[in-house]
Amino acid sequence: ANAVFFKYKACIPFDRGFKQGHNEESFKNCTASATLILKKDLGACSSTSFSLLGFTDVMIAMVCVAAGCDYSPSLKGIGLVHARNAVDEAFAASGGKLYIQGTCIDRTLRGLFARCHGRVTKEQQDHYMNRFIRALIMFRHPVVFDPICGKCIFVNIDSPDKELTEFKPYADILGNDAKLQSIVGALFEREMAIYVSEGWINPKNWKLRNEEYETPASVVRYWNAWKSAKAQKEFEVECDRINGESQSPHSENISRRAQPTRGGVPFASP
Repeated sequence: ANAVFFKYKACIPFDRGFKQGHNEESFKNCTASATLILKKDLGACSSTSFSLLGFTDVMIAMVCVAAGCDYSPSLKGIGLVHARNAVDEAFAASGGKLYIQGTCIDRTLRGLFARCHGRVTKEQQDHYMNRFIRALIMFRHPVVFDPICGKCIFVNIDSPDKELTEFKPYADILGNDAKLQSIVGALFEREMAIYVSEGWINPKNWKLRNEEYETPASVVRYWNAWKSAKAQKEFEVECDRINGESQSPHSENISRRAQPTRGGVPFASP
């Protein structure tokens, strides 16, 4: 995707050519393009076997994940039609049209396992469930820059989807910032978020998009300070790793291998 737009907010994933900002300079040499697909268009399909008419945002997200996405491959034999039907059945049960126990996610997963090809072991079901809910969280709570607040936020985090939070593993992740950020990514500090959104810093390689003399001095100062702090942190992490190895049960062997030798026999340094 070149760009994904939300109401009042914008998410700009991965594309080097696309810049979002508030001045003409931010769009210099911009060559990317995108196809705008509106939610209302998804219900316009004339197919009798596949329609998303009446599907909510949550249901559409679940169909996309179940049919297979970058974050979670589909089960064998599950495509858009089976994914759509499993989700529709799960939410029809929540509306009282069918009686099936469990949360919407429980019912959707059971419907997918029942429709896929071949037998799925309990271990495989647990593995798929984990990837499924992580992908859903990526769809429903991505990190975006909010121009009104001037900082990065998690989308929809203050009013999460009730249908999804009824499923305890999903709710547990939303209640743990470390787990949530391990899935959707860490929130940029405020200045970094602003300079990335304005197009001055490239989040793919953390370099300036333009030469320093073409970049505002405040951005250059921040960027240089950020690089120094990043290098210092990486140095400290490496020192901790080396110290950890030196204190491990194998440290004596490591020390002996590191000692100088005479005739191939290790000897103690004075």
